[in-house]
Amino acid sequence: MLTLTRIIAILMALGVATPAVAEVPEGSFMFNKRCATCHVASALMPRLMKLPNDEERGAFLNKFLAGHHARDEAERKVIVEYLVRYQPR
Repeated sequence: MLTLTRIIAILMALGVATPAVAEVPEGSFMFNKRCATCHVASALMPRLMKLPNDEERGAFLNKFLAGHHARDEAERKVIVEYLVRYQPR
């Protein structure tokens, strides 16, 4: 299965995609595709920040998302990584 990163790399090699396209993190793309229709990342932060560290935040998100519309492990992994590192603008 081709990941978004591989697809972008192929498109860039062919000259079809620009580096600006490649700067969109896969986790951000996946969050927008799978979660953003109902959720806003910044709204999740107060609850996540109550957990003491990134490891516990990631474990919480992974467990929660496994039963909440993100059953695919690869998709869930990039969404969790994105949310754990999310910095509101």
